[in-house]
Amino acid sequence: MSDARASSSSAASAGDAAGDRDALERSVRALTRALGLDPEHRFAESLISASTAMLEKMVSKYDVTKVAQAQARRTLSARSRDPEAFAKACDGLRARGVEELDRYLAVLAKIAGDEELAFAVSEAGGRAAEAEAAAGRMGESRETEEPESPATISSPGGLGTPERYAALGRNVTSSISSQDTGGAGAKNLAGDFGRMSVGSAVKRVGASFGKPERTLVPLGPNELAEGPRLPDWNYKRPYLTGAHLGSGAEQDRNIRALSEYGTAEQELLILDDLLYAMMGIDGRYISAWRSTDEESRSGVVVQGSRLARVKFEVEIGLEAPLAALVNNMLPLCTDAATVRAFIESRQDFKHGFVSHALAADLRELLNDWSTLIVQLEHQRNIGSLSLQAAWFYCQPAAPALRLMANIASRAFYLKGASVLNLLHREGCEHAGDSAVLALVQRLSKAAAKPYIQAIELWVYDGQVDDPYDEFLILEQQEMKKQSLNDDYNSAYWTKRYSLREEFPQFIGEQLAQKILTTGRYLNAVRETSLASLAELPAKPSDGLGRMQFGPNMIVGTGKYADRIAERFEHAASKLLHIMWQEGDLKARLESMKMYFLHARGDYLVFFLDTAAAELKRDSDDIRLSKLDTLLDLALKSSSAANDLHSDDMSCSVEGHRLTQQLSEMDDGDGVTPPSTSNADELTGFDTFVLDYDAPWPASVVLNRRAVTMYQILFRHLFGFKYAERELCAGWQRLRSLRRNALAKAHVLNQRMLNFLQNYLYYVTNEVIEPHWDKMSAQMEEARSVDELIAIHGAFLESCMKDATLFWPKLLKRLDRLRSTCVRFARDCQRLAGAIERTLADMDDQAGVKRMDALEDEVSTIMRETESRFTDLLTDLLNALNDSGDVDIKLLSLSSKLDYNGFWTAKGG
Repeated sequence: MSDARASSSSAASAGDAAGDRDALERSVRALTRALGLDPEHRFAESLISASTAMLEKMVSKYDVTKVAQAQARRTLSARSRDPEAFAKACDGLRARGVEELDRYLAVLAKIAGDEELAFAVSEAGGRAAEAEAAAGRMGESRETEEPESPATISSPGGLGTPERYAALGRNVTSSISSQDTGGAGAKNLAGDFGRMSVGSAVKRVGASFGKPERTLVPLGPNELAEGPRLPDWNYKRPYLTGAHLGSGAEQDRNIRALSEYGTAEQELLILDDLLYAMMGIDGRYISAWRSTDEESRSGVVVQGSRLARVKFEVEIGLEAPLAALVNNMLPLCTDAATVRAFIESRQDFKHGFVSHALAADLRELLNDWSTLIVQLEHQRNIGSLSLQAAWFYCQPAAPALRLMANIASRAFYLKGASVLNLLHREGCEHAGDSAVLALVQRLSKAAAKPYIQAIELWVYDGQVDDPYDEFLILEQQEMKKQSLNDDYNSAYWTKRYSLREEFPQFIGEQLAQKILTTGRYLNAVRETSLASLAELPAKPSDGLGRMQFGPNMIVGTGKYADRIAERFEHAASKLLHIMWQEGDLKARLESMKMYFLHARGDYLVFFLDTAAAELKRDSDDIRLSKLDTLLDLALKSSSAANDLHSDDMSCSVEGHRLTQQLSEMDDGDGVTPPSTSNADELTGFDTFVLDYDAPWPASVVLNRRAVTMYQILFRHLFGFKYAERELCAGWQRLRSLRRNALAKAHVLNQRMLNFLQNYLYYVTNEVIEPHWDKMSAQMEEARSVDELIAIHGAFLESCMKDATLFWPKLLKRLDRLRSTCVRFARDCQRLAGAIERTLADMDDQAGVKRMDALEDEVSTIMRETESRFTDLLTDLLNALNDSGDVDIKLLSLSSKLDYNGFWTAKGG
């Protein structure tokens, strides 16, 4: 019984195997028949048997050896995210007796070992396949709803067939059925010629599916990658590249003249040579000649880095009717040679992605021309081709070849956006010819594809993919963000990434600027927080969408423009959020106002009380470390103790006066010059300034230029604060003496204090505060960091302008008045000390004489100082009144300094 069951089981297994083999054989026969082969043919029968046997082995069960099991587990364990969990799961399945576990792991290991196959079966590969299918469906819907290319073409066949241009203008695919060209007429030739490009387009799309994105390799400064150099034989094969044309290398004159043949024989000979000429090869009676006649319809061949014009000519002796037909077809041979020469010249990497893409599409179009030549050759071989028929078949291709040759010759020395603009101009010039326009649109789409991919990478990832120096964005890698804190003229934010001088016309300047800004914001976000960059919306499956080409497009509009604008809004809002939150810009601006614009002056009072002795020294002898220590102590002892950013403050000493620093800024270099010849006369009070080092990303707004403007305002206000402090100290000492001789000194001191305090009130309350409130309100409504930079810069410039720092004649008069007040305060302190010492020694007659002399000196100094102060103040008021017509705010300052018209009346 057991033997019977075993035999029956074996018979059943054999029957199943036979059934599987029959099913495979039927499927293979059906596939063979679908491919257009005769299954009954001897060759086809052998192919069917071999294919069936191979498929049978592939679908049969197989056993996995112990070594293969261990190798598969090691491979999968190395690629798994959690090896321990993977091993535990495998052991659990094996304990439950799962039979197919080893086979499954072996197959899975094979898939994991192939990167492209792993991508294809992964979730990302599935999304890519869905995107491809969706794009295909969109193309089919656009074919029926919004055809991009004209539906009717004037040319009856060849490259100008309606089917051909419809396929070129739309991203659709169709199947190609093989047809026997034997005995084919003009319609079949033209139809096959038109359909060839569709099949090659399908092949190109399928070949690129599922490949991982290539890795960007950053280049060094001023480095242009030309790619690997091709082998020398690529440049030394003239018979393959067409560089031999016109050189006479193939011309063989040991032949009979055409005039010795009859008409029929001449036609056969010329047909043979004409087919060679169409492929760019010299014949016996049709030869290529180099010509200097630029007006002739001549082709181009490449010789090194130069161009040599060639044209095809037929030997004398051909009968006139045949010669007329041949001369009609020779320009097509010349144009094909031009296109072929351009394609061969673009093989070097240095020409860039755009030229490579254009050459690839021209090669595909030229393959259709080669297909037509093969079909013509077949017609000749079977005796069905004449010169008239050849001209009939080739004539429809003439306009397309002429256009391709024109584009190839003009694009030879162009690169990147220049090539795209050339195609754009060609489309605009031929807007009335639907056939030519469709062909130009096809070439534009092909050439612009790598350029658009680079734009997508920049807009969605902020990366510049430009190894051949042709992209829209120009990157200067030598610029570092640290220069924002160190260099007054730092152009990191504006020049790190900039627009190239020439960009595609179909993008437009406004959209190009938005593209630049979007990527710049993304790079700023990346340098701050990669996690924030990951929070932005993902790139759509179809990227920027369909790009528009042709004369009917509206520059800067369409789906791609909307997506760029959407990405710009996301990047701008994210960077703005980072600037306010992680950069804590608002708190830092409050710190700048408190420290540099004297919003809270108590820290400065503490600092001057402790650092006065150090600041009285010469500027070259001041110890900055000590000043930093005293400043830190003053900050912690004042209302600024709770400021979180006080550690970014430091002390500095300038080597020149404020007026000289402003003159250097007016010159435009912004570089601190070396100490001047009177630098030894400058003390710390003349050169002391605060400094602030803002971290990234706040340094984008609080850069060195902005900090320098804060320092200028601080030095200006600090000078008046110091003069006020000195006058108060001198007045306190003089008041303690209470002598009649010092009564005029008290009056003059009060006038000076009135001038200083009114000017400080004007700058702090009528200039800084209104502009600060305006800036704060505008920053709340800002939508990008560039707007923040512009608003902040406008605030600083307005403050400096209204504080008379941009008025040299007013600033010099103010500086003289301030210097007069400081000099008077020092004279008062010196005289008060001398009087105190004299009063302590009044016992003898000599003491009385010294006191009389001091009183005379005080009277003289008071008289001279009062006269000088009056003249300077009157001159300042007159200058303010004269400038009031330009800036009305100066009249407000004039009214404060001379509220009752006393000084102007006295001056008059």
